[in-house]
Amino acid sequence: MNIYGFWPDPADDADRIAFVRGLSADMEPFATGGQYVNFQGLEPAEHRGFDPRTVFGPPKYRRLVDVKRRYDPGNLFHVNHNIPPG
Repeated sequence: MNIYGFWPDPADDADRIAFVRGLSADMEPFATGGQYVNFQGLEPAEHRGFDPRTVFGPPKYRRLVDVKRRYDPGNLFHVNHNIPPG
């Protein structure tokens, strides 16, 4: 399930964010625990934030770190859900 929260007026931020987080919490009992990588938000870690170790699992995460270390050791491609080069 992807919960989209878009609204035009920044004055509505507090109420709309509370609604989206509330809906997410209400759906939690039905969740499998998986995450869809292409729909990761920028939420803080305490609210289902993106943690690549959790999303990919330890073996895949280690492989991704190895690839990043080999091909992007300076972390040029960091403006995303970043996997640091170790």
